[in-house]
Amino acid sequence: HPNSRYIQFLQPCFLLSYAGFVHLRQISAGSTVFSHQSGPLTYLIIKESDSVSKISCRLAVLQGGSPLKQIAIVSLQQNLSSYTNMLTALHCSFRIIRCTDSLSPLSDGLLLPGSRDCTPQLYGQKNNSSRSLCLEEDLLQLSAFDRYCHAGRPILGIGKGMHLINIAAGGSLRQHIGHYPHDAVRICSPLRTESFERFHETSISEGSMLEALYGTSLLVNSSHHQALDRIGSRLDCVQSAFDGCPEAVQHRSLPILGVQWHPERLLPIKGKTDCPSPLADGSLLFRLFLAFV
Repeated sequence: HPNSRYIQFLQPCFLLSYAGFVHLRQISAGSTVFSHQSGPLTYLIIKESDSVSKISCRLAVLQGGSPLKQIAIVSLQQNLSSYTNMLTALHCSFRIIRCTDSLSPLSDGLLLPGSRDCTPQLYGQKNNSSRSLCLEEDLLQLSAFDRYCHAGRPILGIGKGMHLINIAAGGSLRQHIGHYPHDAVRICSPLRTESFERFHETSISEGSMLEALYGTSLLVNSSHHQALDRIGSRLDCVQSAFDGCPEAVQHRSLPILGVQWHPERLLPIKGKTDCPSPLADGSLLFRLFLAFV
């Protein structure tokens, strides 16, 4: 191939192939995701600019030969066990940030969890149906997003976290959607055998990171009364409920992903449901997030 950068890119590709990884999909300009062909599903994302030595180090991390990755969870809520349990299960360390002074030094990635509603004044609206507001938390999370975004670190927003990502990008919210999708069903929660959650089907955009993980349709849990309205700058809606409600956004060039649903509460479930779409395995989304680190 006449492109020397592409030739340089072949050497790490051979390295990954030797280590048991197979090419999965190019997800953005210069970035490609590989998946391991056996054992626990593991994702590794590399760029054309990555050196062979850098990729070798990342392979060593996946094989347990280097220190664990550390994710910063920024929130003022007390119960974060569903998020910390998921990270612990994936052998990832974390630290919980509750004040601006603790944001430095930056961790390897940023997790913005779900919790309260966002303060409407942050996206230019008066409060008409938002509840459980905490401006202190909003400003802390926006500050964290700004620092990690400028540093090019991976960011995953869940529930309110996706709303914060959209607001930071200049977008807005619908303060109250007032209904669940018409096809919502109640299924026993995979993590709490005596608890039930609402699930509904969604469609996923072809060529997106989520489509690489789950295909073009997916059953996800639903526990929100707000939704994205105007999508922020350089964000694309890549997953929607069948009533049009945005379920995920992806940044066009940075490792930033937000989902409306709650992957931290979803593990593989045995047996079948009455819905044609597969039930989301939330650990896959967390693995993809960690692959960006």
